[in-house]
Amino acid sequence: MIFDFASPEGPLALVYQASEATYQKANNWKLSTAVAIPAATMAYFTLSAPYWPVYPMLFLPVAYNLYDLAQLKLIVYKTEVYKMWLYQNGDQILVQTFDGMFHRMNIIDNDEHEIVENKDHLVFVMNNSGREYLLRNKNCPKIDYDIIDRLMKGIRVDTQKF
Repeated sequence: MIFDFASPEGPLALVYQASEATYQKANNWKLSTAVAIPAATMAYFTLSAPYWPVYPMLFLPVAYNLYDLAQLKLIVYKTEVYKMWLYQNGDQILVQTFDGMFHRMNIIDNDEHEIVENKDHLVFVMNNSGREYLLRNKNCPKIDYDIIDRLMKGIRVDTQKF
């Protein structure tokens, strides 16, 4: 383990980094809007008056993607972990969620843990002081399963052997 990230509290080692797919999912509303506006414009000129009640249905994909964006921003970004670092002392971790917030946590405060198996990836659920943090292993550029397992179970990591 390489402690190559410097912080005022001491050196850090990156043990987890999530995929960028969650950030890309937030931009789906732009594509659906770009497709719906020309279609709605053409429908306005080509559809006769009896078909105008169907006209708002062209914006259903846009509405769904905006709902999905709101769900990402208000719920998912606050619980899903983007990066996780381990302090050199082995007692604490620093977690950055997708909303950009940093959370410094004591490993011993991890109360509960769970591994949820989806059809193509695993989700590690870690509860630290009453707050859930989710780690997904799908397309991760960096993940250390041994360290993640210890952190989830609240076991101090002996950094002297790394």
